[in-house]
Amino acid sequence: MTYYRAKESLVRENLELKSKLNIARRQVTGMSIKLDELSTLAQSVGRDYNNHSNITIAKVLAPTGFLTYDLLLIDRGNKTLGKINSIKRGDLALSENNLLLGEVVEVGAFVSKVRLYSSAGRKTAIAIGHENISALAVGRGGGNYLATLPVASKIVHNDLVRVTRNNREYILGVVGAIEKSEEAPYQRIYIKPTVNIYELRFIGLGQR
Repeated sequence: MTYYRAKESLVRENLELKSKLNIARRQVTGMSIKLDELSTLAQSVGRDYNNHSNITIAKVLAPTGFLTYDLLLIDRGNKTLGKINSIKRGDLALSENNLLLGEVVEVGAFVSKVRLYSSAGRKTAIAIGHENISALAVGRGGGNYLATLPVASKIVHNDLVRVTRNNREYILGVVGAIEKSEEAPYQRIYIKPTVNIYELRFIGLGQR
């Protein structure tokens, strides 16, 4: 009986160890994926992740729609970073492919808030397509914008929509749809983001 009990105990301990090992492996894999995501994000906004003075990576704690629409809650504040990486109001919020999301509007001790430029009614000066056609993009919420231009303006589907901040050019989105009417002298340009803003996990923060 003692032999069988000892054997059962060894089997049980072996199973427990295998379970703990699998959990540890998943945690290591998760950390590796997270680091890859951070590195990809930092490089995609034109900065090197290893150069901490240029960009701050923040985790999105609450996506848009959780607190209120077009507002993100991030895990960075004035007590979570050193002087080199301190963040402040007005810092730009960026996503992959140099997409400009918005800017920091409130800095707390350990968390901060980012307001998206797509907030309803907000106006942003933009340039559209290869011809850099100037327009005003009006926020419609959810990362979307609307611009109105003369019908003669040469705008096509998927044209890049760009915005300039501090002599640096960023992408605001792409032309998703164009609405024209034979009676109206203007066309409505619907602009959409290049990422799903509801699935953002990390963003980059840079100076205005």
